[in-house]
Amino acid sequence: WLERSVVQYGLLQIASRKPERWTFNAVVLHDGRVIGTQDIVAKEFATSRSFSTGSWLGREFQGKGFGREMRAAIPHLGFAGVGAKEADSEAFIDDQASLGVSRSLGYDPNGMTQGPDVGSGQPTCRSVLPGSSGPASATPKSNWKGWSRA
Repeated sequence: WLERSVVQYGLLQIASRKPERWTFNAVVLHDGRVIGTQDIVAKEFATSRSFSTGSWLGREFQGKGFGREMRAAIPHLGFAGVGAKEADSEAFIDDQASLGVSRSLGYDPNGMTQGPDVGSGQPTCRSVLPGSSGPASATPKSNWKGWSRA
């Protein structure tokens, strides 16, 4: 089920890509194996210079620093790579590990939502990261392959 939904999501993002609305989907590799995904979703980027992030990390790799590294790499790419000014993220209200990573990266709380946007109906906590703080100033240890700034 998970594999099918990931492929469907990717195809939907490709089909709906426009200059004003685009998604960059990255996979996270460890020892040659895909262990997670991380993406940037930009809407009205030319005027807003902001993007949202989303991620998934295999359960067996959680709590080992991979999530923090991948969630630091994507804002760095957004700020240093494409010139964004702000990033935002959401996590389910009961996902204290994800919310803790957001806080550790410099994200500030930015309200709550009743999660139909993320599919479950669970409340989510929104966070925002200004480009002048957080991982934008530090280069993550990540190794980018296949990336070039257009």
